[in-house]
Amino acid sequence: MIDRSSVRPPTLHATLEDDTRTASRRAVLSGIANAPTLAASAPATEPDRVLAAIEGHRRAAVVFEAVIDEVRELEDSIPP
Repeated sequence: MIDRSSVRPPTLHATLEDDTRTASRRAVLSGIANAPTLAASAPATEPDRVLAAIEGHRRAAVVFEAVIDEVRELEDSIPP
């Protein structure tokens, strides 16, 4: 007969903690292995929104500067 007082099943916390560590290592290693693949495929499937925003800002700055130059010319043309 087994003395049940000396045999203790693993606690739920210890089991989850061990599984989490294993899963985290696996996820990290999988992520490292797939990083070059994901980085190479991202630009082909979706345009870069940050670069598009920068280019849009540059175009807006050119238009804004042209308007400011025109305003200065008009102000300079006003007689004193």
